[in-house]
Amino acid sequence: MKVGDLIKSKIRYNGQKFLLVGIRDMPAARGWIGPAPKQVKSIRMPDGFKTRWSNIETWEIVSESR
Repeated sequence: MKVGDLIKSKIRYNGQKFLLVGIRDMPAARGWIGPAPKQVKSIRMPDGFKTRWSNIETWEIVSESR
């Protein structure tokens, strides 16, 4: 998954497609051991609604950017 991909949520926003605009490491929790999980931020295509930062594993790719 990379910036510019068209994605959809596995849990929320049924039937809506989003453009991936950011990926970051999840801010470390106190006492975290191992690699930090990733988070994504995206924009809904029709109206520009911006999602909050959410776990990358709750999203799936619809179409990869080139």
